[in-house]
Amino acid sequence: VLEWLRSEGCDWDKYACEYAAEEGNLDVLKWLRSEGCPWNEREICSSAAMNERWDVLEWLRSEGCDWDKYACEYAAEEGNLDVLKWLRSEGCPWNEREICSSAAMNERWDVLEWLR
Repeated sequence: VLEWLRSEGCDWDKYACEYAAEEGNLDVLKWLRSEGCPWNEREICSSAAMNERWDVLEWLRSEGCDWDKYACEYAAEEGNLDVLKWLRSEGCPWNEREICSSAAMNERWDVLEWLR
């Protein structure tokens, strides 16, 4: 379907890649990138972290995709503790105060316990 849409002149933007990452559609994401679809590296990493898309996160990092503190913040907000731990072990930046705030506002007690 995507190939047909492109052949018909359908435009795309960074959100095509972001939605593919968010939904865990790694094959689609790879195809989009191979076809030159734009992306915002940090937003894609954050979307993948928020939705526990391990394979997408690992592929993004293998491609040298940059990330920022929001990947950790969104993982904490959604209670994705294993993702948060992995992000930190891989050197993803974070703001501990914002992580605590996101976890507390969303009642992610396991994240708060880990942060103690």
